[in-house]
Amino acid sequence: MIYRINEPTIVMYANAFYMFRRFMAITTTAMLMWWTYPVFLFYKFFRGRSFDVDFEELDEEGKKYSQK
Repeated sequence: MIYRINEPTIVMYANAFYMFRRFMAITTTAMLMWWTYPVFLFYKFFRGRSFDVDFEELDEEGKKYSQK
């Protein structure tokens, strides 16, 4: 009987908790993207080619490469 009385409160709490977590996730993602955007721009324009690897050249030399 107590469960039946408290059931609307339990459902309301679960829904509010879900909405709060979803809001915080969306807000945190937006804030991180906003504050790190200049870093992405820097790497795009100034360091964009620094991580390129010519795998064909490595294959010709017979070297083995790994993603580790």
